[in-house]
Amino acid sequence: MSSKRSTKKQIRYVCGDLAAECILAKTFIPGVDEQAMAKIVVEIAQLQESELKKASIASNKQAFHAINSEFNRSVSEIVKKMNSILPQEQKDLNKKLAKK
Repeated sequence: MSSKRSTKKQIRYVCGDLAAECILAKTFIPGVDEQAMAKIVVEIAQLQESELKKASIASNKQAFHAINSEFNRSVSEIVKKMNSILPQEQKDLNKKLAKK
């Protein structure tokens, strides 16, 4: 069973990495909607806060499993939103680089 401490660390790391990606994208990728990326950063912060609260009160393996499942689903939705904001030329470049 995951400990509360390790679960909270994982939540913080993932949310921090997602927020950093948004900030980098809006700073360095031309054509990115900066307002939309800023909204996603706020959404990430809210997700982190809510999931940390849930992890604090979780008391058994089943509770941690539910937290992980919901968190993973939320992260997937956020990544889809982030990708939808990217200009098409950046998406094409990302695909090309991923194949290498």
